[in-house]
Amino acid sequence: MLPPADGHMAIARTKEKLWATFCERAGRPDLLARYPRMADRMAARDALAGELEGLTRTRTNGAWVALLAEAVPCAPVRTVPEALASGDAEAQGVAVAYDPPTPGRVRTLGSPIRTAGSRPLAVRGPTLGEHARQVLRELAGLDDAEIDGHAQDGVIGVGPPLAAG
Repeated sequence: MLPPADGHMAIARTKEKLWATFCERAGRPDLLARYPRMADRMAARDALAGELEGLTRTRTNGAWVALLAEAVPCAPVRTVPEALASGDAEAQGVAVAYDPPTPGRVRTLGSPIRTAGSRPLAVRGPTLGEHARQVLRELAGLDDAEIDGHAQDGVIGVGPPLAAG
């Protein structure tokens, strides 16, 4: 990731052809001359990273995307609110919504991991201590009296008692 003037972005520049095109379009043929091969760039990684950060800060995300156009793959890195507001999250099926135990619907990004034809689950995470009793019963073999005793002593935090089942 690189920091343009207005956020962060990803610019593909690991292949020699992409690196050469990036340097040419960025107006920095000197970088290509000094670091023509990946091995050269890796050997001078810290120094080059500083130069690239300084260079990318001279333009906005939009300006970099326009400059590199279809020659070098690049894209802004969005924050979660930006990604949710973009419409892309909905179109790709990665935005999920769920109802937590507290009032108000929550909308966020789902898992990027998919299998063919699957959609992300809209499942909320547990609240603090929500499944503690169940886990302590099933995995630690404790009964409700033992769990309550540990909770009263401040050893554990548990949610409300769950129905036995």
